[in-house]
Amino acid sequence: MCQKLCPAGAIDLLTFSIDGGLCIGCFHCVAVCRTNSVTHQSLPPVEAVAAFPRRYELKNLILQRRSVRHYKARQPDTALLKSFISDLRYSPTATNAQSLCFSLVTSPEVIQQVNDLTIQTFQKALKPLGNKWLAPLLKVLIGKAAYGRLNRYRLKFTELKNPRMVVYNAPAILAVHAPKDKNSLAAMDAAIWLGQAVLYAPSLGLGSCINGFVVKAAKRNRAIGALLAVPANHELHAVLLVGFPANSFVNLVERKDPQIAVVD
Repeated sequence: MCQKLCPAGAIDLLTFSIDGGLCIGCFHCVAVCRTNSVTHQSLPPVEAVAAFPRRYELKNLILQRRSVRHYKARQPDTALLKSFISDLRYSPTATNAQSLCFSLVTSPEVIQQVNDLTIQTFQKALKPLGNKWLAPLLKVLIGKAAYGRLNRYRLKFTELKNPRMVVYNAPAILAVHAPKDKNSLAAMDAAIWLGQAVLYAPSLGLGSCINGFVVKAAKRNRAIGALLAVPANHELHAVLLVGFPANSFVNLVERKDPQIAVVD
């Protein structure tokens, strides 16, 4: 079983050995072995896995997940948030790279600065869309639909109805980053991590909201990355707002059916 499941083809049953040059450290071999015959010096003692949740349990979890933008003033304990991050280290990563790093920001002052800098960055970047001379040209260059969408964002950022519209009243920000590498799939790893994080958060009593505005703004404004303690040689891939939700959602809301192309 271990040889069959090894994605790297690193196991040789003739010599009862594992090629360290091929092994990517996913340890499928350890996880599938019923006799604990495979060991590795970097692994803690092997534990048996619990039964998987039933389909309806997972489905209910997915159906009830909502983006939370209103949080209680109570600050989640740092130990709880660190535990949240630690538990999610089991999230899949391409080639088992495990390159994701995390910054936990709980300072109200820093969170406010991230909010303000993100708004300022978008205001500057989207300003040309409001120029009556440039608007016709931009509609031709990027298309009317794209222009309309971006112009709505411009109005959202220039006609502020909520000065904290980026971070809302979130008491904590989790920034996900990784070393810069053109061949890295860390951006995909971060997206996978986010998908699992938003489902896991409610089990700890936490609400969360994925925030793409901060990530986009950080690509234009290095000061945002610095506030989030992202090293200069790292790239910011994801931002998650976290806190105790101020409201509970009691009704399920339908979403449109996915478009499915079947190739058989």
